[in-house]
Amino acid sequence: SDVLPDFEKKLNLSSPSIPGKSPSFALQDGLAFINFAAQAIAQDEFSKCFTQKPRRKFDPTTLLLTPLYWIGWFVRYFILFPYRLALLLVATVLFFLSLPIVLHIKSEYWQHWLFKSYCKAFLMSWGSRIRYHGPKPRVDEPHIFVSNHTSVIDYIVLSAHDFPHATVAQKHGGVIGYFENSVLTLNGSLMFDRNEKNDRNTLARKMREHVHNTKNVPLLIFPEGTCVNNEYTVLFHKGAFDLDAMVAPVAVRYNKKWADAYWHSKTQSFTKHLLYLMTRWALVADVWYLPPRARKPGQSAVEFANEVKAEISAVANLKNLSWDGYFKNFAPAKDKQVKLQQHSQSRYGNVLMNRMRNRPAADRMGHLRRSQSISISPAASGSSRDIAYAKPDWMDVKEATAEKNKILAALDDQRSLEMIEEISHRKNDVVKTWKRYTKMRSEDFTQRRIENSSWRLWFKQRIEQEHIKKRRL
Repeated sequence: SDVLPDFEKKLNLSSPSIPGKSPSFALQDGLAFINFAAQAIAQDEFSKCFTQKPRRKFDPTTLLLTPLYWIGWFVRYFILFPYRLALLLVATVLFFLSLPIVLHIKSEYWQHWLFKSYCKAFLMSWGSRIRYHGPKPRVDEPHIFVSNHTSVIDYIVLSAHDFPHATVAQKHGGVIGYFENSVLTLNGSLMFDRNEKNDRNTLARKMREHVHNTKNVPLLIFPEGTCVNNEYTVLFHKGAFDLDAMVAPVAVRYNKKWADAYWHSKTQSFTKHLLYLMTRWALVADVWYLPPRARKPGQSAVEFANEVKAEISAVANLKNLSWDGYFKNFAPAKDKQVKLQQHSQSRYGNVLMNRMRNRPAADRMGHLRRSQSISISPAASGSSRDIAYAKPDWMDVKEATAEKNKILAALDDQRSLEMIEEISHRKNDVVKTWKRYTKMRSEDFTQRRIENSSWRLWFKQRIEQEHIKKRRL
């Protein structure tokens, strides 16, 4: 996402250009950068996506509530918990005793029934009350299910309803690792290690093979790639949307008044997470099945992913953000950090150049527009001028978020780079090059603006390179 949203507009507000006066670019611009830094610290939306709210602690304010609290605590820990734990242990024993028999007879029906029943046993051990909205889609052609991700239990909640799923998961240790290796892999699930590039390349091939074999168990993917606290959605990675298959979106929302289903693997083991769920009164959640859809002609995988994410966010009432969830556990690569720094520097340089030329600042889409956030009163006289500031449109959070997603889709898409590479062999004939480009151009307006800017930049660089070669000769 854009780390300096509406940077040029804010600079225009802090340093208005007044006719007859030289442009200023000193203290006000520095304050604009300080404003961005302070906003990043005070309104850190990225950290909020993964922050677990403090669990409520009892405060004995009245004599009436004190005995009720301790009665409830006794019921949860000494009646409900032993019953639920015994239920889960019995279900686990029966599952592993029945599994070899089901695998031996090679019955798809009984295998699906066994997996689904075991998932239902987990839900019963948490006192779950799950409301499923709409029928679960059954698609005869290659397809995947995608959902927002809060915890490992998302897979259990969805697999317990109607039919089970295979999934794509990172390799874990402990209890989860045991179930991944001994149970999930039998259902066609795919495991990988994020730190191994070879694993990721192999995973993409296996995902495509699994999806395009309609006899396999439907694949459930969590494109965020990490657990989010069920108040936000972060970037949906495009790999799940580039499989040439139908996508069935699923939105999951938990009621935190009963239990907080969010699992932060860095602060809590999965065993403790399970024990926490077993000692709550209930696990309450809503699940919405949305109509399956295919990628539109000319639509990139990133655009398709953002479209699905926006719909899931709207249905589940989650705030839609563009941050990459991988940054939760892994810092951005050095080359990306350098690009971000250079991008900000070049944008500020364009602002200064445009001020000196008495032109409006260039926005991040590569086009020029006049700022309408400043109006100079015609009644002003002499050296004193009244400057009226209108409320800029970047103050609207929803519009800013939507614009970030558009920019993210455009910048992450490789079509512009591939287009430039394909037309580069015709660089000596500008007319043919332009004809070639117009045939490859995207239909989307925002994407087309990015491609136009990329093409002009490539053409300018080519001319500069030709001049350099002539000088050397």
